[in-house]
Amino acid sequence: PTFRPWYFRSVASDTTLSFSTPYIDAGGAGLVSSVMYKIKVNTKGKNGNASFPIDDRVQGVIGYDFVFPAFINQTAQLANCSLKRVQLAVASDPEPMCFFIDKSGMLATHSDFLVSFTEIESNEEYTGTNYGSWPIENVFIGEKEPPLATALMDAGVLVRKSSLNEDKSQMLHFFSLEDTKLTNGV
Repeated sequence: PTFRPWYFRSVASDTTLSFSTPYIDAGGAGLVSSVMYKIKVNTKGKNGNASFPIDDRVQGVIGYDFVFPAFINQTAQLANCSLKRVQLAVASDPEPMCFFIDKSGMLATHSDFLVSFTEIESNEEYTGTNYGSWPIENVFIGEKEPPLATALMDAGVLVRKSSLNEDKSQMLHFFSLEDTKLTNGV
């Protein structure tokens, strides 16, 4: 399991608790989302001073898989959100649409992820679009909801960043949610 995307996501996260975008379970459970808890061990310095750890290595990851339809239904119910197809909903629809995104702007929930292949094939509105397109793992919010992504970027909540990869051979570009913007009411 240390080579699965959910494991890498958890280890790379700057938080102890993280979650995955939806993915096909290797064990055959179908489409799942995972909540992961990173286990770290702080090794004390030679003098035994606990306030000065010299090592903060990840020792493992504990995770729990949610079957995706149950996960999205539960989160929608807790947040009192509609599960209607977001891009097919009428603009005057009074029901709130909610999205669960990770710190890099990847969607963990979106009602379009529940669209089946049968629905796509039988409905002309889906033809030539990415509604429910596969894979749905690591779908950036801008792919499904461009106006919302633009608004988050304009407000400084979703920020484009760059850094060199580990061996400094390639520049990586990514997005990050700025927690301070979220907590300050933007």
